[in-house]
Amino acid sequence: MDTITVTNGGITRTETVTQGGSLIELAHVYSFSDPSVTSNYQMIGLPGENNILISSVITGLPGQEGDWRVFWDSETLPLIEYNGNDDFYFRPGKAFWIISRYPIYINISAPPVPLSLDSTYSIPIHHGWNLISNPFDTVLTWSSVNNANGGNQQPIYYYQANGYSNDFDFEPYKGYYFFSSDGLTSLKIPYLFENDLDKKNLIIQKN
Repeated sequence: MDTITVTNGGITRTETVTQGGSLIELAHVYSFSDPSVTSNYQMIGLPGENNILISSVITGLPGQEGDWRVFWDSETLPLIEYNGNDDFYFRPGKAFWIISRYPIYINISAPPVPLSLDSTYSIPIHHGWNLISNPFDTVLTWSSVNNANGGNQQPIYYYQANGYSNDFDFEPYKGYYFFSSDGLTSLKIPYLFENDLDKKNLIIQKN
């Protein structure tokens, strides 16, 4: 692990670098109301190239009689409840249903997801409903994701207070439902650079 000094727009900063690039700091708190009320469930996901068992960031014991419950949607009902297997790792673009008696504090470092030549990252999806999350630590517009995938994609839906709403933003740390109707096996998520200089810097680092 090394550090580099980057100057951009007159501002100098030091970044920690691994072989995959600069680490991103993930800091977020998930708070819940009464865990016995179904409407207090949340859909969550983490940005970055993570491979973290979800139980490692939650306090207490899992299960109906425990302190928290987590479900994964494989598109085959019923939903699969946490069992500690490979399905319950935070990974780029993946999201879960969750509720907890205690707040969940996210305070970790993670590599950013690697970008393809067109500055996108592809998350796996299947036909039908998918529970997805933003792999980047910045807010994207869903229209930018739609355009990166041909412009004919369905909207995304966010759950809150016992109801779903069509969301125009694709925010990090949240989970969303997305319906794939055209046989795509992956969904391109575009990384939006703040300016052309950032993009040029990335190209230099790749080379």
